[in-house]
Amino acid sequence: MSSMYQSPSTCGGSTDQPDILAELKARVEKLERENKDLQTRQAEIEVNNDSRKVAFSASITSPVGPFCADTTLVYPNVITNIGGAYNPVTGIFTAPVKGVYLFSFTGMDDRSHYGVSVFLFKNDKKLMSQWKMNNGSTHQYVQNTVIVELKDGDVIYTRLPAGHRILGDAINDIDTLTLNDNNIFSGFLLFTV
Repeated sequence: MSSMYQSPSTCGGSTDQPDILAELKARVEKLERENKDLQTRQAEIEVNNDSRKVAFSASITSPVGPFCADTTLVYPNVITNIGGAYNPVTGIFTAPVKGVYLFSFTGMDDRSHYGVSVFLFKNDKKLMSQWKMNNGSTHQYVQNTVIVELKDGDVIYTRLPAGHRILGDAINDIDTLTLNDNNIFSGFLLFTV
């Protein structure tokens, strides 16, 4: 029985097999290097993306103030703290990356004929103050939102002005322990720059 296929060695001609194998080996090595480079880049991107996940929200659950001096507000009831940039012991948010951030705060008091006020600071500079006088109604609220560019390490915090108070949250539903979060400090990274 005769075969239709004849190997190059049986035909007496030369073979290009060693050249083809060398070329394939070089291609495989190049692809392996490129794959390793891509894996390294992907790992770097994942690390960078994790540092870009920044969001927090925290509330105050008991009355604070009045004090004789302006006082940094500490929001110990952490609702969320993705990225860990908010410190519930000091009340200070520290920017982990350079970027544009959004911050908001609310404050509430129920004392008649007193004002409720909250200041927002960046580092040691007051960014904004919110104040409202209570002219006899039961509760007065202040709230504000700001978008600000921060450098890595900049801090944001709120302060209660001297002589002012904010009312803590009371339990709204004893069965579920739902809080009336009337005094909240929140922020998140919009994008890096």
